[in-house]
Amino acid sequence: MYVTYDPYHRILFKSYYDQDNIDNIFLGSSHVYCDIDPRILDNINGENNFNLATPGQRWDNTYYLLKDAIERYDIKSVYLECYHRMSTEYEIWDKEIEEYQVVDWMDSPDNFSRPWLITYEMKPSYNSFIMLLNSSDEEHMLETIFPFVRYRQNIFNWEQIKTNIEIKNSDEFNDGTYHENLVDVDGTAGFVEYYEKGIWFSENLRLLDQEKLLEADRNFNRYGIGNNSEKYIRKPLEMLQEKGINTKMYISPVYDLQLISTEDYDKYICELKNIADEYRIEIYDFNLIKDDYLDIKDGDLFMDIGHLNGRGQELFTPVLWNVLSGTKEENSVRFFESYEGKLSSEEPEIYGLYYRDIGPTSNINTDGSPIYSARHYSVASNRNDMEYRIIRTVIDEKTEVEKYSEVIQEYDENKSFDLPIGEHGILVVDAKCGGQNLQLSVEY
Repeated sequence: MYVTYDPYHRILFKSYYDQDNIDNIFLGSSHVYCDIDPRILDNINGENNFNLATPGQRWDNTYYLLKDAIERYDIKSVYLECYHRMSTEYEIWDKEIEEYQVVDWMDSPDNFSRPWLITYEMKPSYNSFIMLLNSSDEEHMLETIFPFVRYRQNIFNWEQIKTNIEIKNSDEFNDGTYHENLVDVDGTAGFVEYYEKGIWFSENLRLLDQEKLLEADRNFNRYGIGNNSEKYIRKPLEMLQEKGINTKMYISPVYDLQLISTEDYDKYICELKNIADEYRIEIYDFNLIKDDYLDIKDGDLFMDIGHLNGRGQELFTPVLWNVLSGTKEENSVRFFESYEGKLSSEEPEIYGLYYRDIGPTSNINTDGSPIYSARHYSVASNRNDMEYRIIRTVIDEKTEVEKYSEVIQEYDENKSFDLPIGEHGILVVDAKCGGQNLQLSVEY
């Protein structure tokens, strides 16, 4: 009565338990189910491929889901996706001590509920029980052990209860598909659909220039892979090695703006490769693949900064399999040694803007965290000798009428600037490099 229906998890696990067998299994976050179509893989390799991927999948969830799959099916190969946000440290506000604390993705209270959505749909088992017990800290153990406690605020919300019951008695609830019409920011009509075997397919959704503004949430100059995540990266590798199951690791492509915003993405690659090398497991980062083998950095192939759309999915899936089924020698010529090397090999490009909040004021949010006065913006580009002219237009939020425009910076190699929070408008970046002129316009 209280658990809101989540169509993706429902369709995923209904399909999971309906399989006669699974040959190849892919685990990880949304970068798996948005980027890979197992039906294409079935046609290529003649085997049964399955995405056992869930939103923001923590590495402990990966481990227990994998254990369940190995016990249930005769798995031949396991492919682990290693998106950087799912295993690294970042800062969150701690209400108790009223300070920002560095946490592992697994240890953040924001991610305690992710295993709940999985265990709602899993059949009761030792693995689902241990996954649940492992999902939070002692402070949140009550709602972890007693699911009803999670929804105590809605205990007398009769409208919510009625809606949930109606949904779960509907034909759509059990038909194994889901369709939702959407409109992109430019007014283009599109849709997303969920299919069996862990597929999220999107049509007519793409990454537009005005969306290429990102709040940076990782800083690899300061932080890296968390201790708890590293522990659970190693656990499935050790288990698979003991069982003699073919295992490979990979990273799905994301739009370069997100990678550049980490300010040292190569540090993450190095940390992950060191772990993989210990277990003699091959790892392939498709953010480093050469354009001759996969040219997928076009915003028209992404539904947002982190996920491929349907066109990108159809392009990426066969290339992924070509690499994963190839030899280490064959693949060695397909990838750059570093992300910096990849960027420097390409034509000059500006990918967008990213920012971090600065200048905490004496005012506070409802959770006690400070309210910031400004944002520090940086241009994401692939050249250090690029010159930028930056212009902003401020728009009145109520009337949507232009208030004024100003040149923040004339052509200069400086790529960072500060702006006050609370303004709305358009930022235009004109860039020059090697005789080429580039431009990017984003809403802020």
